[in-house]
Amino acid sequence: MFLSPKIIMRVLLSTLTLVLLSACDSPEKKGSESEYSLDAEAVKAEIAEINDFSQLMMLGEYAFQNGHFEDAAAYYLKVAQQTQDAEVFQRSIELSLKTRDVDQALQTANRWHEFDPDSSDAVQYRLLLYIKKEKYLEAANALYVFSNKKDGFGSFAGIDIAMALLEREANTEQAISTLQEYVKLPEYQPKALYYLAVLGMRNQQFTMVIEMAIRGKTELKDEELKQKLALLHVKALTNLNKEKEALAVLNSLVVEAADAKTKQHYARILSSLGQVDQAVVLLQEIYLEQKGGIPVLLDIIGIQLDGKKFADALKTVDQLAEVPNQKMNAKYFRGLVYEAQEKFAEALKEYQEITGVLRDSMEIRIRIIISVEKTQGLDAAVVLLDKEIASSQKKEQRKELFTMRSHLYRDKERYQEALESLDKALMLAPDDLEVMYEKAVVQERLDDLEASEKTLLYILERDPDNSTALNALGYMLVVKTNRFDDAQQYLERAIEIEPKDPAIIDSLGWLYFKQGKLEKAEVLIRQAFKEIQDPEVASHLIEILAKRGKKLEANRLLKEMLEDYPDNELLLKVKSVL
Repeated sequence: MFLSPKIIMRVLLSTLTLVLLSACDSPEKKGSESEYSLDAEAVKAEIAEINDFSQLMMLGEYAFQNGHFEDAAAYYLKVAQQTQDAEVFQRSIELSLKTRDVDQALQTANRWHEFDPDSSDAVQYRLLLYIKKEKYLEAANALYVFSNKKDGFGSFAGIDIAMALLEREANTEQAISTLQEYVKLPEYQPKALYYLAVLGMRNQQFTMVIEMAIRGKTELKDEELKQKLALLHVKALTNLNKEKEALAVLNSLVVEAADAKTKQHYARILSSLGQVDQAVVLLQEIYLEQKGGIPVLLDIIGIQLDGKKFADALKTVDQLAEVPNQKMNAKYFRGLVYEAQEKFAEALKEYQEITGVLRDSMEIRIRIIISVEKTQGLDAAVVLLDKEIASSQKKEQRKELFTMRSHLYRDKERYQEALESLDKALMLAPDDLEVMYEKAVVQERLDDLEASEKTLLYILERDPDNSTALNALGYMLVVKTNRFDDAQQYLERAIEIEPKDPAIIDSLGWLYFKQGKLEKAEVLIRQAFKEIQDPEVASHLIEILAKRGKKLEANRLLKEMLEDYPDNELLLKVKSVL
C-alpha cells in the first residue's frame, strides 16, 4: 500500500536527520554502507524510548527493506496505536499480515474502525481478518456493517461488493460460513440468500441450497433473483435425485414465465430432467407464438438428439431446411443425427454436400474426418487429416489437427504414431500444457513410465495446482509401481484442490486398496462410483467388495456392468478372478 505524500515527506526528513546525526557521531563509518543489526530486545527497547511517529515509521521502513518484517510491524504498530492516519493503519495491517500475525492486524483494524466507523477499508479488513481467524459471527457483523453502507447514489450496493471481496479473498467454505451467520442477523440484505445458494451449489451442499430457496420465496422482493434462486432449487433437488419435486418447482416457474427466453431456458432444464416430450411441446409453442425463430428450432433439434428421438429430430431438421438460407445448417444437423445413429456413411454424405462458409469451418472439416475414419478406416482419415494440416495457415489450427491425429492413433492403440503427432503439435505450441498432458498419457500407454513422470512433473512445475496432472501421476504410480508413498503425496494434494472430483476420489481409493486399507478404499470408491458409473471405477469396486467378502454384491454389480459394457477388458479381467 502506498503511503500518503505527507507521511513520505515526514519519513524522508526523519531519515535525512538520522543520517546526518549518524555521520556526525560516527566519522569512522562515513561513506560505508550501514547494516541492520538490532535484535528483538533492542527493537523493543527502541520502540519504548522513541515517541516520534516519523522516526518510528522510518525505522519500520528500514527494517522492512532489510527483510526484518516482524521489527517493521512492531514499529508501525506503535504508531497505529496512537495515530489517526488511515495510511498508517493500512501499512501496519499489511506488515502484521506479512508476519502472519492476524491478531496484531485485527487489533489495528478494530482501532481504525473505532476512529473512523465510515471507512469502508477498515470494515473490509475487519471482515477478512475475522474470516482468517474463523470467527464467522464477528465476520458476519462486519459484513452487515459493510453491506448496509450506501453508495453514492443512495443504494445499498454493499452486499455485491462484499461478495466480490469474499470471492477474491476467501475460500468457498469460509464464505459460506460467514454468510450463514449473516443471514441470521436482523435486517440483513435478502440478496445474500441467492449468493449463499450459489456457493452451496458450488460446494455441493444441496440441502442448504433448498433451504435458501424456500426462504427466498417469501423474503426476496426482486423477481429476477427469485427466479434464479428457484432454478438453483431445481438443480439442488435434481442432484439429490428428487426429480418429482424438481419438476413441480420447474412447472410452477413455466406457468409464471412471461417471456419466451425464460420459457426456452426452462425447456432445456426439462430436457435435462428427462422430460423431452414436455420440453419439445413448450418450445414448439414458443416457435408458433414467435411465428418462426431459428434458435428455437435448433433447441428442439438439440433436445431431440439428446433424448435419442432421432426420427423426430430429422423431421425438425426438415422444418429447418424450409427456412430461407438454412439449407446448409440443415445438412449439418442432419449429419449430426446420422452420427448419433452411427450411420456414418449418411453423415459423411451430408457433410460433404455442405458449401459456402460453413464448409470451411473447422467443425465441418473435423466431422468429415471422423466420418471417413468410421467408414473408410484410420489410414484414409489420416491422409485427409494431413491434407488439412498442409493447407492450414494458422498455427493454432495445425496444432489442433495434430492433436486430433494423435487421438485417432491412440484410439487404435497405435501409440508411437500418436506420440509423434503430439510432438509435432508441441513444436507449434511448446507451452501448451493440455497437449503436454496428452503426451504424458501416451507415454504411459507405451510403458515409458520415466518419460511420462518427467512430462507430468514438467506440467506441475508450471502449474502446481493442476489436479489433473497430480491425479494422473499419482494413479500411474499406484497402478504401475510400488511407490505408494509418492503416489499418496500427489493424490492427497489433488484431492485438496478438487475434493469432489470422482476420478481423484477413485484414484485415492485404489491407493488405499493397494495399501491394504480396504474399509477406507470401499468408502471412497463407492463415493466415486455414485458419481460416474465407469467400467474402471466399477472394476475397482467389484474387486474391493470381493476382497471384503461381499461376493453377492460384487457379482450383481459385475453382471449389471457387463450388460452395458460386454467387451470391457477391465470387467472381463475382474470376472476371471472372482
